[in-house]
Amino acid sequence: MEGHAPQEGAQKSENPYLDSDFDFGKENAFMLNEIQSDIAFNLNKIQQKYIYTKMAKMYRCMADCEETESNVREIPRCQAQCAENFVTPARKIIETEVDRVNNMINFELDECIQTARGTVYADSFKEEKREAVNNEYMFCNKIALSAFSSLVKGGKFLEKVGNRLEAETRRDAKIAKSTKKRR
Repeated sequence: MEGHAPQEGAQKSENPYLDSDFDFGKENAFMLNEIQSDIAFNLNKIQQKYIYTKMAKMYRCMADCEETESNVREIPRCQAQCAENFVTPARKIIETEVDRVNNMINFELDECIQTARGTVYADSFKEEKREAVNNEYMFCNKIALSAFSSLVKGGKFLEKVGNRLEAETRRDAKIAKSTKKRR
């Protein structure tokens, strides 16, 4: 784990910090899985509220391309622009927020293990203190995971993504108005 940088959007499951020196703890592994499930549940809500309506607008825009473009070769470009205008920005917002939360979780858990390792590998470390260090490590993980659980379950995550998507929806309305004016 030392020197390990979490990958973008990486989702950890079950026991992400399986380590021969420390015990992540079953309760912590369960809590991490629960957080990941809550994120997925929230994303489903977000998709129902924002993405599906954007997809409908995108398909309408694509149909308009077929009706309004006189040159058949221009239709794919027009349709790609519809996807870029209506769906792609929303998906990028969602991916960015999920990656951000996952990276914050990974960072905090990495900090816990680095602190525990720093203690165990110190010259003054006494082996009889290993259990106490492991308990501190598990407690550190529990505190970090509890904070993220509150963030996700408390609705702050959903609210933040929703606010960003609302702003994107307002931008879509402006694009639609400007597109109609050009026609």
